[in-house]
Amino acid sequence: MRRGKEVRVGAKCKHCKKLYYGLSSGGTGHLTRHIPKCPVLKGRHSSGAQSLLQFNSDGSVANWEYSPEVARVQLVRLIARLDLPLGFEKRILGMRLIDCSHNAESIVERVACVASDYGISDKIFSITLDNASANTKAMGQLTPLLSGYVGSLLLHQRCACHIINLIVMSGLDSFKDMLTNFRTAISFLNASNQRIAAYKSYCIAMGVRPRKFDLDMDFHDSTVVLSGVYYPTSPLILHHGFEIASHLNEYQFDNDLRFVVNPMKDKFLAYWSDIPMLYSFAFILDPRAKIKGFTSVLRLLSRFNDIDYSSYLTEVRAELSEIYKKYETKFGSMRVQRPTQPVTTGKKKYSWGKIFAYDDGRSGNLSSESLVHSMLGFGSGATGSCSSASAASLSRRGSSASALLQAAQAGSSLAGSELTSYLDSDTVNFFDEDWSVLSWWRDHKLTYPVLSILAKDIFTVPISTISSESAFSTTGRIVEERRRSLGSDMAEMLALLKDWEQGDARMQHTVEDKELEAAFQDLFLDDDNNSAGAGA
Repeated sequence: MRRGKEVRVGAKCKHCKKLYYGLSSGGTGHLTRHIPKCPVLKGRHSSGAQSLLQFNSDGSVANWEYSPEVARVQLVRLIARLDLPLGFEKRILGMRLIDCSHNAESIVERVACVASDYGISDKIFSITLDNASANTKAMGQLTPLLSGYVGSLLLHQRCACHIINLIVMSGLDSFKDMLTNFRTAISFLNASNQRIAAYKSYCIAMGVRPRKFDLDMDFHDSTVVLSGVYYPTSPLILHHGFEIASHLNEYQFDNDLRFVVNPMKDKFLAYWSDIPMLYSFAFILDPRAKIKGFTSVLRLLSRFNDIDYSSYLTEVRAELSEIYKKYETKFGSMRVQRPTQPVTTGKKKYSWGKIFAYDDGRSGNLSSESLVHSMLGFGSGATGSCSSASAASLSRRGSSASALLQAAQAGSSLAGSELTSYLDSDTVNFFDEDWSVLSWWRDHKLTYPVLSILAKDIFTVPISTISSESAFSTTGRIVEERRRSLGSDMAEMLALLKDWEQGDARMQHTVEDKELEAAFQDLFLDDDNNSAGAGA
């Protein structure tokens, strides 16, 4: 009652005019709850604010709505892209027990099950396996199941290190009886420092420089490099294959070594006379090489292997165009306006540029040794005649006419594409010690948004199974004498946990044996810079 009159105190929404209890004793919670429910305010928020437009993947336009979850995810991606170092990650996703016959059907069932569990059946670009016949048969059945990403052209890759091992073993078989004696003698010599000192004294007395026992052919070095985990190995395989071919060509007519080298070269040609497409694509997508560098390599390989690769070059261009068109269809919607390609500069001009001397007509002044050295930056070269390749190897090549027609059709449809722009641009000739092919493609992903995805997929293919096979050694340490009752599921979980922990610390498999390396270090009996007969 105020002044004798009854007064009602309330609260009214100034938008919808709805009345609410307004005494201070009633609080304000009911008023706060009304604001998001007010029909007038709802209508104003939905129609009064100016909306933002966004482009959908199909090119259509729609209203953009802010999503905190999407913003957080994109922010994390931006931070990772700008601040974290580039590199590869390796993880074991499954280690399934095959408790029955180790045949193609069992392999297919396990692989398909793991891929299905992780939802990656349509995201697999390539699978690298060794040359076991069961694996080859399994890939025949897996191909239609796992080729949903961009087809099956590059789906099956054979382990390069396994092939190198077969090449070496074919040479060792020629003198395996003598090899046993050599190994026994070297083991006996290395077992005692006194014996090593006596060996050095004998060499000095005979006027021979005492030094480390070493191999003339760098098969071990190739195996170490090609089985790496945290850097791309697919762009390196042609370098090392070229190095091996040059060594085999150099020694195949040597009176002392030809009975060893010829079986090795036959094995080399049996597997690598037909160069896998993945090796060629990876080499071309290295901006230091491109088509010009690849052409030079093919010409030198033709000299070493006595094989005409001219039709293969045309075939590679056609297949590269075809797979690029698939990527264009799959990822073309993400393209934005491409900026002008920046000029690449660096501190030092490396020997990569010398590979093009062959195309510039200056190869007549360069020996095979200098060409090999200039291309790879390590190892010795090759001289001598070439061995003839089998007719069967040549017959596996596509005909020049059909490959040329395919390349012409592909080229006409890709005029002005990213691939054409990349291949027509100059190679990278200047770069410093820290130059990385991954960093180059990251820096040019706006220039080549689709082609950079193809390059990333090709560079991530491991060309060796050594790092994966090391998982079996890990499992052997888990299922030991005191843990024989562990079930297969528990052994798989322990192996995955161990591998993922090592992956986070980047301490996964390395092919280098530190103990073996230390033992070989003792075989350097004097400094290479000292003359023969230097002090003990």
